[in-house]
Amino acid sequence: MENGMAEGITEGAENNLIENIRSLMETMKLTAEQAMAALRIPESKWAGYSTKL
Repeated sequence: MENGMAEGITEGAENNLIENIRSLMETMKLTAEQAMAALRIPESKWAGYSTKL
């Protein structure tokens, strides 16, 4: 049960981050890369998030 809760929290945080990227892209007219840089997401994780956008 604890493992499932931890996975749910991680997934929720990731979904929130993806929504934040999309929001910056829409409202500020940023590219995905610019939005991820603004959110201080490490470049090593950009490819993973780009595929989920």
